[in-house]
Parts: sequence; C-alpha cells; structure tokens
Amino acid sequence: MLIKAISRRSLLLLVSDAVTIAISYAVAFYLRTGRIANTSGEFPPFVYFSIVIFLTLFYVFDLYYPFKHFNLGQTSLDVLFSVAIGTVISAAAAYLDRTLILPRYMFAITAGGIFPFVLLVRVVYDFIFKTRFLDKRTLILGSGKLAAEMGETIKRTPHSGLAIVGMVYEERKPNTKSKNGFSIVGGMKQLLSLIDWYNVDLVVLALDPDKELSETSVMSELLQRRVMVTSAVHLFEQIKGEVPYRLLGSHFLLGLMAQIRKRPYLKLKRLTDVVFASALLVILAPVLLLAMILLSFQGPTKIFFVQERVGRGGLPFQLIKLRSMRPGKDKKQIITGIGRWMRKFRVDEIPQLINVLKGDMSLIGPRPEIPYFVRRCRLKIPFYDAVFSVKPGLTGWAQIRFHHSTTIKEYDQKFRYNLYYLKNISLTLDLMIVLKTIRVVLLGKGK
Repeated sequence: MLIKAISRRSLLLLVSDAVTIAISYAVAFYLRTGRIANTSGEFPPFVYFSIVIFLTLFYVFDLYYPFKHFNLGQTSLDVLFSVAIGTVISAAAAYLDRTLILPRYMFAITAGGIFPFVLLVRVVYDFIFKTRFLDKRTLILGSGKLAAEMGETIKRTPHSGLAIVGMVYEERKPNTKSKNGFSIVGGMKQLLSLIDWYNVDLVVLALDPDKELSETSVMSELLQRRVMVTSAVHLFEQIKGEVPYRLLGSHFLLGLMAQIRKRPYLKLKRLTDVVFASALLVILAPVLLLAMILLSFQGPTKIFFVQERVGRGGLPFQLIKLRSMRPGKDKKQIITGIGRWMRKFRVDEIPQLINVLKGDMSLIGPRPEIPYFVRRCRLKIPFYDAVFSVKPGLTGWAQIRFHHSTTIKEYDQKFRYNLYYLKNISLTLDLMIVLKTIRVVLLGKGK
C-alpha cells in the first residue's frame, strides 16, 4: 500500500507535466487566434507527440523521483536541458512528418511556456513536502540493527513523507530508552494500544532475522487495525533502490539466488540484447570509426584493449574496449587526452556490443569485474557470487546509482544495488536503466 502511495506522488508530477504542456499549447493557440482551444478537435498530433517526448526526457533527467529535494538551481538546469532537447526532437519530427508541423510562433510559445510551468510544479511540490503536514505517523517494529538503519534512512531522505513516532522492542526490553535518536515507546505486547495512542498511519516491520518473533504473527495482530503496513526491505528498495543484505540473514540471499535463474524474462532478455546491440552498432558506427582513426595515430596496435573479466557462472571472458590509457612512468597506466574524452561519454565501451552479440554480456546487468577484485569481494562480501547469476551488463542499476568503485567498502554498497537489480529484474526496470544511462552519456558523467 505504501509503495502505491509513493508511486502516486511520481504519477502526480507526471500528470501535472502533461497538463502544463497542454496549457502551454493552449496559451499559444489563444495568443494566435484569440480563442480557447477545443480539446476534442483543436489539439494537433504535435501536442500529444510532445507530451510523450518531454515526459520521457523529464524522467531521464530525474524529475520524477519522489524523495528528491528539487534544488532550484539544479532543477532549473535539468528542466532546461530536457526542454531544449525535447524542442530539437519535436522540430526534427515535424520536419520528417508534416502532420506534426505547428506554426513557428505557436511552436516557440509552446516550447517556451513548458520551462516555467514545469519548474513551478517542482517548486510547489517542494514546498508542500517541506511543510511535512502530509507526513504519515510511522512506528518501526524492532529495535535492532535493521530498525536503526531504517530510521536513519528515513531521517536522511528528503521528502520521505514519514514522521517516526518511535520504535517498538521485541521480546526483551533494551537498556536504553532511545535508539539512534528515536524513542523506544514500548514493547510488542503493547503494539495495538501504541498504534491507537500515537494515531499511527504506517507500521514498518524491521525485525532482525535472529529474533524468534515472526512477521507473520505480527501481521495477524495488525489486521485488527486499519493501518498501512510495509516491510523494511521493501521500504529500503523504494527509498534507496538497494537491498541491505547484511541485515537480512543468509536465508534471504539463498532464496534470492534460487529464484533468479527461474525468471522467464531472462529468455526474452537474450533476444532483446541481440536486436538492440546490432542496432546500436550500426547507429554508433560513425562514432566508433572516428575514435578508431584518432587512436590509430598512437599506433595500429593501440586501438583496442582486451582484458579478462568474470561473467555469468563465475566464468572468465575477454572484454573488448577502446584503449584509453598508455604506460607512464614506473609502468603506471595514465589516461590519454582522447581516452579522457572517450570515458566521459562512454565511447570506449562501444566495442562491448560485440561481447553482447557473442553472448558474454548483456546490455543491462551487474558490471563485469576483473578477477582480482572478484577474489577480494568473495572474501569480504557474503554471497558475492549472486552477481554471477545473470550475465554482466554494458550498463546497470549500480552504474547509474553509484560512482566508479575503488575500495571494498564501495563494492559493498555497489553489491546492495546489484542485489536490488537481481531481485527486481524485469523489462520495465531495464528500460528505466536505459533511460537513466542516456542522461549519464548526454551530460558526460562517465568515468
């Protein structure tokens, strides 16, 4: 229920944007004709096409994440980039398809009006959730590590929409009256009276896996009250897009690993990989050819870089990239000038489309690691081999949510994102990752 409520916030932003685009056209129509446009017949195909294009771009530029503080400066830039790209695409589409043509004056007014309207929607959204009058009064069931991290996550999340009234301890009363700054308001025997006393809207199940008390027995009690219920795992996924595996026990990871290989989508995934990798190779051929020509000046053998990586099932394969580094002093590798540009816009990774066609990789999945880091991760991260349940990807959930990893601590965080992907792998999630990757490439945020 909570996830549906959160999704409604994103849907509200999306619908508001669609309405603002329609309003922008209506204003342009009125300024040109002196009449109010009739929605049944005077809204041309251009308007509906633009709605689809602009809403997609707004998603690419992260304007629909419900737990986001829409900083005026950064949000202005994101909206500006989106509108600028959308305007170019709309103009190009109108040039190719005459049914999408709009008079220049109306086109300019429509495109110009979208920016202030969409920005205003975010300003109002930010104001509403800053006031916190819509926050749900939240009770966390548990007082252990999982409950503590859940509380910290809610506290650190802008516009979470949750106000924690306290935590409920399990069987044994703790020695302290608070945990990480949150009051421990009572025990499980008092659960129903605590819900009534604090007028609780939401109960978060955050019981540590080593506790004897089961969530099933708790649910039977909560059914006696009209209160929303969610598990800490689902809330972590919704807010942070990750799975806090260290707090969940081995049974969770073993069950997840057993389920992944049974997903029917993995069969469809191979077909989509072949189709889209082939198409991308054709589309990106001019860029790849230009990069190869520039690299050839360093020597004909300096164009490609082949390195062993670990793939599905823990088996090694040879990953192909454009060479972006050269030997420096003390045999250390340094990034070349053209290499820095290629990395910035992910050009060096185009040859990995060949790995996708060969079946070594997928377009979407956990990033393939070199054997050295795999050995280290296996020693430090429990059940790390879960990432080898699927083929590694050219891009993935961890890549769009986290920066380039250089330490084991960062790999631990990256693994949490990879687990989220494995747990929720689907065509919808893959499409979301593709759209988010477009933003990384357009803004040159590759490393």
